[in-house]
Amino acid sequence: MRFIWPLPLYRFLSIIERLELEKNILDCGAGGPQPPLGLFQEYGYETHGIDISKGAIKLSEEFAKKHNMKLNIVEGDMREIPFDDESFSFVFSLNSLCHLTKRDTTRAIGEMMRVLKPEGHLLVDFMSTESSYHGSPSLGKEVGVGEFQYIDDDGVAVLHSFHSEGEPEQYFAGMKIIQTVKTITENLSGPSSTIDVRIEYYSTKQV
Repeated sequence: MRFIWPLPLYRFLSIIERLELEKNILDCGAGGPQPPLGLFQEYGYETHGIDISKGAIKLSEEFAKKHNMKLNIVEGDMREIPFDDESFSFVFSLNSLCHLTKRDTTRAIGEMMRVLKPEGHLLVDFMSTESSYHGSPSLGKEVGVGEFQYIDDDGVAVLHSFHSEGEPEQYFAGMKIIQTVKTITENLSGPSSTIDVRIEYYSTKQV
């Protein structure tokens, strides 16, 4: 069965499919009802994933069972990835770093680089300060520059971090940035429309 996946995954796949590296890949923030690793398994990759949410992992397991996939998603924190150095040719994380502080984002990307093989490739994305809801009262209190936190109905602190143009480049020491892509999406649902702006970074680990 074929699925429609987020466009950044296809962009990443088009880059890595040209490379002569072992086809193994790690997703950081991998759980959910349609786990992105499913796309890479369709193309013959050995897949592994971590997620901090037991609920998200359960949803991914239900998806994998239904579609006869073995995605290998386990509980784990991207700030302390439970794999050895240089374990993967490819690593990615979509829509997950935005829930970390910028200090923890530095730590998480450092961990992704640690488990990445030399000449391996990395995809991560960031929420942009150009998004129309940046600074909205609905995001809660500003707890750091570009970092907003609110408490949900269950009493859990939810953080959103935003980056300005070029700001994420600080995270890529030891990496070569090969491409950046800015995506702009208008959400027309709800009482008023919002503009969501994301910045994707595609990079490779230098030898």
